[in-house]
Amino acid sequence: LVQQVEGFLLEQIDESYPEAMEVNLTVRPPDTRLKLDECVEPKLSLHGADQIRSRVLVRAECTDTFVLHLAANIEVKQPVVVTTTAVSRQSVLRADQLETETVNILAMSRQYLQATEEATGKVLTRSVRAGTQLTVGMLKNPDLVSRGDSVVIIASRGELVVRMPGVAMATGGMGEQINVRNESSDRVVKGWIKGPGEV
Repeated sequence: LVQQVEGFLLEQIDESYPEAMEVNLTVRPPDTRLKLDECVEPKLSLHGADQIRSRVLVRAECTDTFVLHLAANIEVKQPVVVTTTAVSRQSVLRADQLETETVNILAMSRQYLQATEEATGKVLTRSVRAGTQLTVGMLKNPDLVSRGDSVVIIASRGELVVRMPGVAMATGGMGEQINVRNESSDRVVKGWIKGPGEV
């Protein structure tokens, strides 16, 4: 039964983390005091969880004979992006400030980064020390528009494209939504930053 649970969990891990470099798995066997009939094909499922975590319970149901819950401890190791040096807030990250290290990602937030390219050129939202594991929330795109900048507001529908002068009312980077004042109508609209000076 323990081997069947291990096989079940390995399938779940492979499905959720196909790029895992190493998996450590320990399933606690049933209490030896229990007198159980042999179960050739138990029905296995994760109990009380919809995804793989560092500690899970597997429900093993053997027809009408018995139902057991077996606890398992899991480590899934993958490369994550870390800083090689201390980097101050608002700095643009360079490739030589980043590397990857293999860690147990089940002990981390799901917003970790796996490739240094995902962080290169991004701006840190807070200061970090050397060896800090970077997450999506620590990074933002470099600012392309600053509050008070003159910008071009581009509105399009089908083949019709209209360009109007405007003033940015906030600072932001590529793809971020900001308020912009249309200089022709003095109306404030929301727009997405598409490039330097373009909303």
